Amino acid sequence: MKKAFSVAGTRIVGTIAQGLTFLVLTQSLGPVSFGSFATIMVTFTFVSALVGFGSGSLALRVQSSSRPASLAASVSLLRYITITVAALSVLLISIYVFNIRDAPLLIAGILFGLLEASYRAVENILFGLEKTKRAQISMVFRRVTVLASVILGSIWGVSLEFLSATVSLLILSSPFWLLRLLDKPLNLTATIKLSLPYWGADILARLQTLDVAIATLAVNPVGAGVYAAASRVSSPLNILASSVLSVLTPQLSREKGATRLETSNRSMRFLLIVCAGLIAISPAVGFLLEWVLGTEYAGVALPAALLCVAAGVAAINQGQVAFLYASSEARRLFWTRLFVIPPAMLSGIPLGLSLGAVGIALAVVLSQLLQVIFLRWQVLRIKSQQHARISNTSSY
Repeated sequence: MKKAFSVAGTRIVGTIAQGLTFLVLTQSLGPVSFGSFATIMVTFTFVSALVGFGSGSLALRVQSSSRPASLAASVSLLRYITITVAALSVLLISIYVFNIRDAPLLIAGILFGLLEASYRAVENILFGLEKTKRAQISMVFRRVTVLASVILGSIWGVSLEFLSATVSLLILSSPFWLLRLLDKPLNLTATIKLSLPYWGADILARLQTLDVAIATLAVNPVGAGVYAAASRVSSPLNILASSVLSVLTPQLSREKGATRLETSNRSMRFLLIVCAGLIAISPAVGFLLEWVLGTEYAGVALPAALLCVAAGVAAINQGQVAFLYASSEARRLFWTRLFVIPPAMLSGIPLGLSLGAVGIALAVVLSQLLQVIFLRWQVLRIKSQQHARISNTSSY
């Protein structure tokens, strides 16, 4: 877990920078425009997973291949192709489904989505190749640079235009983080076949990020903007959970038998403490966010507090997901998420219509709680089987 702490420390800097970026944007754009911007971003996250064939998760397991550098090269090539397709798709969805027709807002939102998707792919590959320090530097550089551009843009009254220009340069520079690490790529068809077991689970995981889009459909524009602020500004709370998945998956993939089980059990004990801590501070997080954002975002405290609780529960889920990926049990993860996430997130529509932004946050909490229960059941079954195999082996 030391490496996870190191990654978490870096992500504290990076995600605080992202949180401040969204905080500046909430003030410069206002609730309605910020809600539209956030809707474009989360839609991009989902669509990029939809067309990505699960390659993002495969990137974390490239070390399990006999030719990791070649697999990493083919994953990066596949990811850049698919996020370009995602960008065109999100443009059409934003215009014709969400009726967002403000050109600077559309351009900035789609470019921001491209930035996050491209760097997420690069950083997953770096983590998968166990180039952790380079991944950490990439993460902090990207987030701090974007924050600086948003601050300067808001001072000069051109936040979106300045953001778009900076993000474009960052997107073009993203492949350079992989210099001297890649080899001749594998056949793309073969790479897609390797990534397919992770595809469904990836799509369903990203379905949870559509909470802002659901708010846009179920809540009035101001309420959707309030929820978007709660969701995006509180996103740094997911630091440790995402760090654990990035570090623990490659580690568990290398380990076998009793060593893997011990590492998993140790990480889960730690994540339970993290979960309890986030739940404990959730009221303070909500009140602090409402105080910082001011009267324009009145009512943001309770949704933010609930999302803090959801982040705590998500930390436990990420530990379980890492174990399932390392055990080549992505299929079990897919069926669990298929059974849990769609109905839980769809409950956000009636909850949002009746309770506003609070209802959407309750749907997110419900989704995470149900996943804890069902994923725990799956993990315990697999661990029991692995324990039995270890016992049988040792008896000989």
